[in-house]
Amino acid sequence: MGPNQNGGAQWNKSTDGIAYSNALANQPSLSGSTYTPFGADGYPQIDQQTGWVFQAAGNDNGNGTFSLLLNIGKPDASGNLTFLDAPDAANPTGNPAKLIHIVDGLPANPDTLFTVASIDAGRNLFVAYALSAPSTNPGQRQVFVSVASPTSTWSTWTAPVRVSDGSISTGDAVNVFPWIKAGGAGRADAVWYGSDKNVDPSSHNQQAWNVFMNQVVFPTDASGAVIGAAPTTALVKVSPHPMHYDDICLQGTNCIRSTGNRNLADFFEVTIDASGAAEVVYDDTSNGLIQNPIPPTIPQAADHAGAGVITIARQSAGLGLFGTAVAGTSNAPISGMSDPAGDALYPVIGGTNVRGMDIIGHRLNLSADGRTLNVITQIVDLSNPAATAGAIAGTTFLQYVTRWQMGNTIYYAAMSNTAANRPSFYAGK
Repeated sequence: MGPNQNGGAQWNKSTDGIAYSNALANQPSLSGSTYTPFGADGYPQIDQQTGWVFQAAGNDNGNGTFSLLLNIGKPDASGNLTFLDAPDAANPTGNPAKLIHIVDGLPANPDTLFTVASIDAGRNLFVAYALSAPSTNPGQRQVFVSVASPTSTWSTWTAPVRVSDGSISTGDAVNVFPWIKAGGAGRADAVWYGSDKNVDPSSHNQQAWNVFMNQVVFPTDASGAVIGAAPTTALVKVSPHPMHYDDICLQGTNCIRSTGNRNLADFFEVTIDASGAAEVVYDDTSNGLIQNPIPPTIPQAADHAGAGVITIARQSAGLGLFGTAVAGTSNAPISGMSDPAGDALYPVIGGTNVRGMDIIGHRLNLSADGRTLNVITQIVDLSNPAATAGAIAGTTFLQYVTRWQMGNTIYYAAMSNTAANRPSFYAGK
């Protein structure tokens, strides 16, 4: 799918993961007009039973209000998709009147990075979104969730439920970048970034941002379909400390004019493990690191303080998305971690295991006198660097890097090797 804001999308299909072709069914443009299906601005979802494709996006109604609309693409026997708004003789560029209305009368656009869909085990479709807001009313940026069941063919939606609390005291006053993951019937985890100040996210007010999650549970019938009753919610702060400071620029290409910070790179997602425990992947730039600009005449502000550290937080207690209690380790520091052998595949899909890339463990420990930090990385086989380098065409150097953060400083320890087996070791800030 190629994004084109709300002007539409192109869906491509493949039977082997290598060769792709246009997946739109035979929908020729009428009278020379161009058609692309509505709804490319958000994250889509696919029903595994029917193959139907769902994509939701906001629509400017032209009267000061917005709607959140759903488009559905239905596959034929060849896998080609026909969307609800496909063109007809009276509507050569598409028929938006056939789109499904999730919610109408919104005071602002619901496409603030991003409108996200997820389908649960009962085939209920969840949509999460955050409202935009003018700089004069930043508190309007809140996160909402709505859901529709397959019994209505996903055409009847619950009233939106606000899952963020809009509170300065909890640090969730203003919100951006929602994501959602559905699990058991009627259950979903919504996550977002929330700030502790009621200010425009793009403004420089030294606001502190945290990751928040709300588990939303809608009552269902015996078949697992939601029945429209009010849900229960459970709001928690995921991040153990603020993961970003100051602005998150939402001004697009104008961010360069305001020295807006885009270091988060719109990077955020939540999924679940086999037990139903939430696993949230987010970007932590709280270290505030700034490198010397090149050339030095560039203003320091253009560097956007904060080196991104990709962080995973896993739910370790409470109910998971399968409705049963989950358990896990605490968030106390650990001295190492392990990984099973045999999963260093290249290519990642359909590839073979590369023994020289197969990391099976990391450990950090102090020497007996407490003066030296030992960083140990375990690889299945380091005896043949030429074969390891040869697994990826064009590879010259192999680098094995461990990185960690203490205070506002990121450290690294690494080993670099050549195909001729000439390793070197180095470390630093």
